[in-house]
Amino acid sequence: MNKNKLSLFVKIGIFNLTIVAMIGTLMRYKIGFDFPYLDQKYLLHGHSHFAFAGWVTHILFTLLVAFLNQQNIYKKMYDKLIWANLLCAYGMLISFIIQGYGGISIGFSSASIIVNFIFAFQYFDSLRSMPDSHPSKNWFKAALIFNVLSSIGTFYLAYMMATNNINQHAYLGSVYFYLHFQYSGWFFFAIIGLLLSKLKYFYSFSYNPNLFKFFFAACIPAYFLSILWAHLPWYIYIFPVIAVILQLMGISILLKLLKKMWPEIKEKWSYHIRLLLGL
Repeated sequence: MNKNKLSLFVKIGIFNLTIVAMIGTLMRYKIGFDFPYLDQKYLLHGHSHFAFAGWVTHILFTLLVAFLNQQNIYKKMYDKLIWANLLCAYGMLISFIIQGYGGISIGFSSASIIVNFIFAFQYFDSLRSMPDSHPSKNWFKAALIFNVLSSIGTFYLAYMMATNNINQHAYLGSVYFYLHFQYSGWFFFAIIGLLLSKLKYFYSFSYNPNLFKFFFAACIPAYFLSILWAHLPWYIYIFPVIAVILQLMGISILLKLLKKMWPEIKEKWSYHIRLLLGL
């Protein structure tokens, strides 16, 4: 991926974020004022699917491919996959707004998942060329695994919608399954991996492998935190408790690392970059 193409993909991502913000504003407008031309529920579905595929996943795909480019590991297929993901994202945006869950929208949603599967497979193959000692490698692998895993919730949700056989608990459980493994899996692990790929070149960087181990071990049991309303057997509550403890241990390691590196981060990264990263 050359610099011009990278710049184009980043600009498209920012444009897509603008669309997400505009639709979000419109949905809030419809709460208080009359706007009969668009169905609020359909708008919500289009907004959420586009936000995940057209904004976050698109940007993560772009940055992950840019990372490979820096490692001199690159395949032309990645550009095609980014374009395919964008096509699916816009297809979901338009079709969900027009028809909600229907044949076309489910088709674009399924195609989007297939694109994610292919990207994960290709990226795993590319990561084999990287040394195991690279701090970002396991984070990127985990991110891709959780992205693929999250699709189970989407497929089951689409099945219920298509067959009109909806159980409220199963519906909510599927939604939260997808959201959890997107937010706490795909998004989080990819972002931390990208952050470590930059911090790696700082002279004060010292990586503790337990950082990854704690967060990875916590991710799956942490799903139960999202479904505490489901009246689960008492012993199931042990898993979210363990997950929280592991996450706190991971956060502690991450904060220690950032505290140690803070003088150098402050020196090398501008205020605006630190603000963007939440540092």
